[in-house]
Amino acid sequence: MSPRTSLPRALSLAAVALVGFVTATAAAASPAATAPASLMVSIPSDTLVTSAAAAVAPFELDATEVTVDAYAACVRAGACSAPDSFAASSTYEPKALCNWRHPEGRGSHPINCVDWQQATTYCAWVGKRLPSDAEWEHAATRGGRYPWGDEEPDATKLNACGPECGTTAATKGLMGTKRAAWGADRFGETAPVGSYPNGDSPDDVQDLAGNVWEWTTGAVGGGRSVRGGSFYSVTAASVEGASRSSAPASQRSFAVGFRCAR
Repeated sequence: MSPRTSLPRALSLAAVALVGFVTATAAAASPAATAPASLMVSIPSDTLVTSAAAAVAPFELDATEVTVDAYAACVRAGACSAPDSFAASSTYEPKALCNWRHPEGRGSHPINCVDWQQATTYCAWVGKRLPSDAEWEHAATRGGRYPWGDEEPDATKLNACGPECGTTAATKGLMGTKRAAWGADRFGETAPVGSYPNGDSPDDVQDLAGNVWEWTTGAVGGGRSVRGGSFYSVTAASVEGASRSSAPASQRSFAVGFRCAR
Protein backbone atom coordinates (compact mmCIF):
# COMPACT_ATOMS: atom_id res chain seq x y z
CA MET A 1 0.00 0.00 0.00
CA SER A 2 1.28 3.43 -0.89
CA PRO A 3 2.07 5.53 2.19
CA ARG A 4 -0.32 8.13 0.75
CA THR A 5 -3.27 5.67 0.44
CA SER A 6 -5.44 5.57 3.53
CA LEU A 7 -6.88 2.28 4.85
CA PRO A 8 -10.51 3.28 4.03
CA ARG A 9 -9.43 4.21 0.52
CA ALA A 10 -7.66 0.88 0.07
CA LEU A 11 -10.72 -1.04 1.28
CA SER A 12 -12.90 0.93 -1.12
CA LEU A 13 -10.64 0.07 -4.05
CA ALA A 14 -10.66 -3.59 -3.04
CA ALA A 15 -14.45 -3.60 -2.94
CA VAL A 16 -14.64 -2.12 -6.43
CA ALA A 17 -12.23 -4.75 -7.70
CA LEU A 18 -14.33 -7.51 -6.13
CA VAL A 19 -17.52 -6.19 -7.70
CA GLY A 20 -15.80 -6.03 -11.07
CA PHE A 21 -14.61 -9.64 -10.71
CA VAL A 22 -18.09 -10.88 -9.81
CA THR A 23 -19.63 -8.94 -12.70
CA ALA A 24 -17.12 -10.28 -15.19
CA THR A 25 -17.63 -13.83 -13.93
CA ALA A 26 -21.40 -13.53 -14.27
CA ALA A 27 -21.06 -12.12 -17.78
CA ALA A 28 -18.86 -15.04 -18.77
CA ALA A 29 -21.37 -17.59 -17.52
CA SER A 30 -23.52 -19.46 -20.02
CA PRO A 31 -26.71 -17.61 -21.04
CA ALA A 32 -28.53 -20.86 -20.25
CA ALA A 33 -28.04 -20.02 -16.57
CA THR A 34 -30.93 -17.57 -16.89
CA ALA A 35 -33.09 -19.86 -19.02
CA PRO A 36 -36.33 -21.32 -17.64
CA ALA A 37 -36.11 -24.90 -16.42
CA SER A 38 -38.01 -27.52 -18.42
CA LEU A 39 -38.77 -31.15 -17.69
CA MET A 40 -36.97 -33.58 -19.97
CA VAL A 41 -37.71 -37.26 -20.55
CA SER A 42 -35.09 -39.93 -21.25
CA ILE A 43 -35.70 -41.89 -24.45
CA PRO A 44 -33.78 -45.19 -24.83
CA SER A 45 -31.88 -46.22 -27.95
CA ASP A 46 -33.45 -48.27 -30.74
CA THR A 47 -33.34 -48.94 -34.44
CA LEU A 48 -36.14 -47.03 -36.08
CA VAL A 49 -37.96 -49.07 -38.72
CA THR A 50 -38.85 -46.76 -41.60
CA SER A 51 -38.18 -46.80 -45.32
CA ALA A 52 -34.52 -46.49 -44.27
CA ALA A 53 -33.61 -47.96 -40.89
CA ALA A 54 -31.96 -45.42 -38.60
CA ALA A 55 -30.12 -46.16 -35.37
CA VAL A 56 -31.19 -43.82 -32.58
CA ALA A 57 -28.85 -43.37 -29.60
CA PRO A 58 -30.28 -42.61 -26.14
CA PHE A 59 -31.32 -38.97 -25.81
CA GLU A 60 -33.51 -36.65 -23.80
CA LEU A 61 -36.55 -34.82 -25.12
CA ASP A 62 -38.56 -31.95 -23.64
CA ALA A 63 -41.74 -33.30 -22.09
CA THR A 64 -43.68 -30.38 -23.59
CA GLU A 65 -43.47 -27.99 -26.47
CA VAL A 66 -41.58 -24.77 -25.72
CA THR A 67 -44.06 -22.28 -24.30
CA VAL A 68 -44.60 -18.58 -24.94
CA ASP A 69 -43.28 -17.76 -21.46
CA ALA A 70 -40.13 -19.83 -21.97
CA TYR A 71 -39.38 -18.24 -25.33
CA ALA A 72 -40.05 -14.79 -23.91
CA ALA A 73 -37.21 -15.31 -21.42
CA CYS A 74 -34.83 -15.81 -24.35
CA VAL A 75 -36.08 -12.64 -26.04
CA ARG A 76 -35.64 -10.66 -22.82
CA ALA A 77 -32.10 -11.98 -22.52
CA GLY A 78 -31.34 -10.68 -26.01
CA ALA A 79 -30.47 -14.15 -27.29
CA CYS A 80 -33.61 -14.74 -29.38
CA SER A 81 -35.44 -12.58 -31.87
CA ALA A 82 -39.16 -11.98 -31.42
CA PRO A 83 -41.65 -14.22 -33.25
CA ASP A 84 -44.33 -12.77 -35.46
CA SER A 85 -46.89 -11.08 -33.21
CA PHE A 86 -50.63 -11.55 -32.93
CA ALA A 87 -52.56 -9.30 -35.30
CA ALA A 88 -56.33 -9.01 -34.86
CA SER A 89 -58.25 -9.37 -38.09
CA SER A 90 -61.63 -10.47 -39.41
CA THR A 91 -60.20 -11.13 -42.85
CA TYR A 92 -57.65 -13.73 -43.89
CA GLU A 93 -54.65 -13.04 -41.66
CA PRO A 94 -52.45 -15.93 -40.43
CA LYS A 95 -50.96 -13.73 -37.72
CA ALA A 96 -54.38 -13.66 -36.05
CA LEU A 97 -53.38 -17.09 -34.71
CA CYS A 98 -49.91 -16.14 -33.43
CA ASN A 99 -49.51 -16.53 -29.66
CA TRP A 100 -46.78 -13.90 -29.23
CA ARG A 101 -48.28 -10.75 -27.66
CA HIS A 102 -51.72 -12.31 -27.77
CA PRO A 103 -54.26 -10.29 -25.76
CA GLU A 104 -55.12 -13.43 -23.76
CA GLY A 105 -51.51 -13.78 -22.64
CA ARG A 106 -51.14 -17.45 -23.55
CA GLY A 107 -47.93 -17.88 -21.59
CA SER A 108 -48.53 -21.63 -21.15
CA HIS A 109 -49.40 -22.19 -24.81
CA PRO A 110 -46.73 -23.36 -27.27
CA ILE A 111 -44.79 -20.63 -28.97
CA ASN A 112 -45.69 -20.53 -32.66
CA CYS A 113 -44.98 -18.21 -35.59
CA VAL A 114 -41.25 -18.94 -35.23
CA ASP A 115 -38.99 -20.06 -38.05
CA TRP A 116 -36.47 -22.89 -38.00
CA GLN A 117 -33.49 -20.69 -37.12
CA GLN A 118 -35.35 -19.11 -34.20
CA ALA A 119 -36.15 -22.57 -32.86
CA THR A 120 -32.53 -23.64 -33.30
CA THR A 121 -31.27 -20.51 -31.53
CA TYR A 122 -33.59 -20.99 -28.55
CA CYS A 123 -32.56 -24.61 -28.06
CA ALA A 124 -28.87 -23.63 -28.17
CA TRP A 125 -29.53 -20.89 -25.60
CA VAL A 126 -30.86 -23.44 -23.12
CA GLY A 127 -27.97 -25.80 -23.79
CA LYS A 128 -29.94 -28.13 -26.03
CA ARG A 129 -30.71 -28.64 -29.73
CA LEU A 130 -33.59 -29.49 -32.00
CA PRO A 131 -34.31 -33.25 -32.20
CA SER A 132 -33.36 -35.10 -35.34
CA ASP A 133 -36.13 -36.46 -37.54
CA ALA A 134 -35.34 -40.00 -36.40
CA GLU A 135 -35.27 -39.05 -32.72
CA TRP A 136 -38.62 -37.31 -32.92
CA GLU A 137 -40.24 -40.25 -34.72
CA HIS A 138 -38.74 -42.74 -32.30
CA ALA A 139 -40.23 -40.86 -29.34
CA ALA A 140 -43.62 -40.61 -31.05
CA THR A 141 -43.90 -44.28 -32.09
CA ARG A 142 -42.65 -46.16 -29.03
CA GLY A 143 -46.27 -46.68 -28.00
CA GLY A 144 -47.55 -47.69 -31.41
CA ARG A 145 -49.05 -46.01 -34.44
CA TYR A 146 -49.81 -42.85 -32.46
CA PRO A 147 -47.85 -41.44 -29.51
CA TRP A 148 -50.34 -42.97 -27.03
CA GLY A 149 -50.71 -46.34 -28.80
CA ASP A 150 -52.73 -47.86 -31.63
CA GLU A 151 -56.16 -46.52 -30.65
CA GLU A 152 -57.63 -44.06 -33.13
CA PRO A 153 -57.53 -40.36 -32.18
CA ASP A 154 -60.34 -38.87 -30.14
CA ALA A 155 -61.05 -35.51 -28.51
CA THR A 156 -59.48 -36.56 -25.19
CA LYS A 157 -56.08 -37.32 -26.72
CA LEU A 158 -55.11 -34.28 -28.77
CA ASN A 159 -55.94 -30.78 -29.92
CA ALA A 160 -56.83 -30.94 -33.61
CA CYS A 161 -59.37 -29.18 -35.82
CA GLY A 162 -62.71 -29.96 -34.20
CA PRO A 163 -65.87 -27.80 -34.30
CA GLU A 164 -64.13 -25.06 -32.30
CA CYS A 165 -61.52 -24.84 -35.03
CA GLY A 166 -64.35 -24.27 -37.51
CA THR A 167 -65.58 -21.35 -35.45
CA THR A 168 -62.07 -19.90 -35.39
CA ALA A 169 -61.76 -20.25 -39.16
CA ALA A 170 -65.07 -18.50 -39.74
CA THR A 171 -64.34 -15.72 -37.23
CA LYS A 172 -60.83 -14.98 -38.46
CA GLY A 173 -61.40 -15.43 -42.15
CA LEU A 174 -59.16 -18.49 -42.47
CA MET A 175 -59.40 -20.94 -45.31
CA GLY A 176 -60.54 -24.53 -45.00
CA THR A 177 -63.84 -26.15 -44.15
CA LYS A 178 -62.94 -29.74 -43.26
CA ARG A 179 -63.05 -30.77 -39.60
CA ALA A 180 -61.59 -33.70 -37.69
CA ALA A 181 -64.05 -36.56 -37.32
CA TRP A 182 -63.50 -37.10 -33.61
CA GLY A 183 -65.46 -34.13 -32.27
CA ALA A 184 -64.98 -31.19 -29.91
CA ASP A 185 -61.62 -30.99 -28.15
CA ARG A 186 -62.25 -27.72 -26.23
CA PHE A 187 -59.83 -25.45 -28.12
CA GLY A 188 -60.26 -23.62 -31.40
CA GLU A 189 -56.60 -22.66 -31.57
CA THR A 190 -53.57 -23.83 -29.57
CA ALA A 191 -54.08 -25.32 -26.10
CA PRO A 192 -51.88 -24.90 -23.01
CA VAL A 193 -49.16 -27.55 -23.20
CA GLY A 194 -50.03 -30.81 -21.45
CA SER A 195 -53.81 -30.34 -21.75
CA TYR A 196 -54.35 -33.89 -23.10
CA PRO A 197 -52.74 -36.43 -20.72
CA ASN A 198 -54.63 -39.27 -22.42
CA GLY A 199 -52.44 -38.60 -25.43
CA ASP A 200 -49.12 -38.84 -23.58
CA SER A 201 -46.53 -41.29 -24.86
CA PRO A 202 -45.40 -44.25 -22.70
CA ASP A 203 -42.40 -42.09 -21.77
CA ASP A 204 -44.72 -39.25 -20.62
CA VAL A 205 -43.92 -36.95 -23.52
CA GLN A 206 -46.93 -34.67 -24.09
CA ASP A 207 -48.56 -33.27 -27.21
CA LEU A 208 -46.56 -35.23 -29.75
CA ALA A 209 -49.79 -35.25 -31.74
CA GLY A 210 -51.70 -32.04 -32.44
CA ASN A 211 -51.40 -28.54 -30.97
CA VAL A 212 -48.47 -27.42 -33.20
CA TRP A 213 -46.27 -29.11 -35.75
CA GLU A 214 -42.69 -29.28 -34.45
CA TRP A 215 -39.46 -28.34 -36.18
CA THR A 216 -36.70 -30.99 -36.38
CA THR A 217 -33.24 -30.96 -37.94
CA GLY A 218 -34.48 -33.13 -40.80
CA ALA A 219 -34.49 -31.85 -44.36
CA VAL A 220 -37.36 -32.59 -46.75
CA GLY A 221 -36.94 -31.38 -50.31
CA GLY A 222 -35.95 -27.74 -50.04
CA GLY A 223 -37.46 -27.31 -46.59
CA ARG A 224 -37.26 -28.64 -43.05
CA SER A 225 -39.17 -31.53 -41.55
CA VAL A 226 -42.05 -30.74 -39.20
CA ARG A 227 -43.75 -33.42 -37.13
CA GLY A 228 -46.87 -34.21 -35.16
CA GLY A 229 -49.74 -32.31 -36.76
CA SER A 230 -51.41 -29.29 -35.22
CA PHE A 231 -54.65 -27.79 -33.97
CA TYR A 232 -55.46 -27.29 -37.66
CA SER A 233 -55.07 -31.01 -38.56
CA VAL A 234 -58.18 -32.84 -39.76
CA THR A 235 -57.01 -36.40 -40.54
CA ALA A 236 -55.78 -39.22 -38.34
CA ALA A 237 -52.95 -39.87 -40.79
CA SER A 238 -51.49 -36.39 -40.21
CA VAL A 239 -51.01 -37.05 -36.47
CA GLU A 240 -49.49 -40.54 -36.72
CA GLY A 241 -46.05 -40.76 -35.14
CA ALA A 242 -44.41 -41.64 -38.46
CA SER A 243 -46.14 -38.85 -40.39
CA ARG A 244 -44.20 -35.79 -41.39
CA SER A 245 -44.58 -32.70 -43.48
CA SER A 246 -42.20 -29.97 -44.56
CA ALA A 247 -42.02 -26.20 -44.33
CA PRO A 248 -39.57 -23.60 -45.65
CA ALA A 249 -36.99 -22.92 -42.95
CA SER A 250 -37.88 -19.22 -43.10
CA GLN A 251 -41.61 -19.76 -42.61
CA ARG A 252 -43.26 -18.50 -39.41
CA SER A 253 -46.49 -20.46 -39.36
CA PHE A 254 -49.22 -20.29 -36.72
CA ALA A 255 -49.32 -24.10 -36.95
CA VAL A 256 -45.61 -24.70 -36.17
CA GLY A 257 -43.66 -24.63 -32.90
CA PHE A 258 -40.95 -26.84 -31.44
CA ARG A 259 -39.44 -28.68 -28.50
CA CYS A 260 -35.76 -29.30 -27.71
CA ALA A 261 -33.58 -32.39 -27.20
CA ARG A 262 -30.11 -33.20 -25.94
